[in-house]
Amino acid sequence: MAANHNKVEVYCALINNKNRGIKPNKGDDATPINAVNPIVANKYGQIVRWTPKNSDPSDINFSWNLFALSGNPAVHKNNLKSGLENITKHNMFNSPGGLNFDSKGGSLDSN
Repeated sequence: MAANHNKVEVYCALINNKNRGIKPNKGDDATPINAVNPIVANKYGQIVRWTPKNSDPSDINFSWNLFALSGNPAVHKNNLKSGLENITKHNMFNSPGGLNFDSKGGSLDSN
């Protein structure tokens, strides 16, 4: 998880979930497909971005979006496993790890 130094937003890397929509997690909770976890057997992961209402970091209300949905467009054509529209065979990635911003908040790097 990383906070942007220049904007009031937080990012979270979700590595993968090969059991998403297939079987319960270790706590026996169901793992249904939903808006933030849209892929069955998600082996690629995603990055989610949260922005608090009115850019107020103390507000408990927020909006979110899938900042980057990882995937492999060379293998999966025209479905969620190919990632978002901005994922191509030239910049594809999977299982994003920790996130960091540079000292000026100018770039988001995944470890």
